Amino acid sequence: MNIVIRKGKLKDAPFVRKLAVESVVYGIPSTRKIPHEMVRELTAKSLSTLEVDMYRPDFALIVAEDTDIKRPVGYLMLDLNQVEGSTGEKQSLIHDLAVEKAYWGKFVVDRLMAEAENITRSKGLPYIVGEISADNKRPLIYSTTRLGYTVERHQIVKVLEP
Repeated sequence: MNIVIRKGKLKDAPFVRKLAVESVVYGIPSTRKIPHEMVRELTAKSLSTLEVDMYRPDFALIVAEDTDIKRPVGYLMLDLNQVEGSTGEKQSLIHDLAVEKAYWGKFVVDRLMAEAENITRSKGLPYIVGEISADNKRPLIYSTTRLGYTVERHQIVKVLEP
């Protein structure tokens, strides 16, 4: 295994779509009762403009490629035009991040996040943020204990009966 982090290319779009659709269910909070298949369909639809988005100056697609097998194994989508709601400060937002399960625990996320941080710094943005479902404990713990991130906000929700 030899992982290289690189800028996403148009040829990566089918891989990104496939992995995004497969992995989106990991981020669904347990309070949400929407069927997983519906979320997958919505995710696929939301990525219909991915090839166009890749040309936007405020968007970055970062890909982790295993050069031994000559194919991508993970990606990170970064929105470089975010503004923090309460302070008005500019920041980048990790829009989506996924790594094939076979590569979990192999520091692929570390490398994708490091590159996202480098891109954020290069744009003069002082913050990089991401959202993690409260039920998705693995990335929450990993990002705060290994990658140096801090929990800044909590979102509360109440399921209302009809």
